[in-house]
Amino acid sequence: MELEEDPVSPIEAVLASVIKLNVQPSRDGSRKRHQPLTLLWAIGRAVRGEERMAEWPELKKAVAGLIRKFGKAGDAATPQYPFVALHNTRLWELSEPPPRDHHLTWLNSADPPIRGGFTRPLHDLFTRSRAAADLVVDQLLHDYFDDADEAALLGAVGLADVAAARRDFTGSLTYNAMVARRGEQAMLRRLLINGGARCALCGAELPETFLVAAHIKRRTDCEERERRDLDNVAMLACTLGCDSLYEHGYIKVSDGGLVELSPELVGHPRLHEHASRLAGRAVAAWSDSSRHYFAWHATNVFRTQARDEPRQDR
Repeated sequence: MELEEDPVSPIEAVLASVIKLNVQPSRDGSRKRHQPLTLLWAIGRAVRGEERMAEWPELKKAVAGLIRKFGKAGDAATPQYPFVALHNTRLWELSEPPPRDHHLTWLNSADPPIRGGFTRPLHDLFTRSRAAADLVVDQLLHDYFDDADEAALLGAVGLADVAAARRDFTGSLTYNAMVARRGEQAMLRRLLINGGARCALCGAELPETFLVAAHIKRRTDCEERERRDLDNVAMLACTLGCDSLYEHGYIKVSDGGLVELSPELVGHPRLHEHASRLAGRAVAAWSDSSRHYFAWHATNVFRTQARDEPRQDR
């Protein structure tokens, strides 16, 4: 894999390949974890400074064990599939091409002297930049392992220190590709979801698809130390209305942690009807540690006065 220069950064190129993995479905319809587990195992090797290319028998034993423990229910422990499939991505290479016919049987029965691993540029990237490795690990965890024992998985692939530091984001907060990407966003969402898939404002328990990691204090106005305060600077808000009402200042959280409505809602009957059910609700994300973020929102975003001429929503 050739890691591209700007406008696509090396880490963005890697993440794009990870996101586009061609992964087969498991019996329950979710995506299999064979390739992600192989990549996590290889990242662990790179971070520890081990050889880039692993002998097939070594990889076979390690990845088969990971599939048995962390794969989807009912999936066979077949490490030969990701070993070859990853060769079709820009992430992985083999020391020699396998036979065109029956190559999976050949790998599984003969234990040939073939090696596989990350491409040289990618291995070097992970070796010299722990932040890059952590970002890819986080992407894989976010995409494939929401219901897995994260600490056990990371420990099994030799990344136990990552599990211990998951609440302390140290990677690049923003890195540029075709557009700016929020480096901490995936970790922030994961941290919030791990506390329960529930909207902090209305209290509804919802599928994760309907919840966003909403900054309590507008991210563009946060100092870097505040952006890294992942435990306190954000909350889960649902896309069924709560996120927009808060973002646009139609509701605020009082210094006592209760939802208050903007006077401007009187000019928007439909918005008011939707927001009224939130009035007086205790907000789960409010605490002594987050109250100053909510206070900033109340001062700088909340609509404190009604419009002179109320208008009807259409």
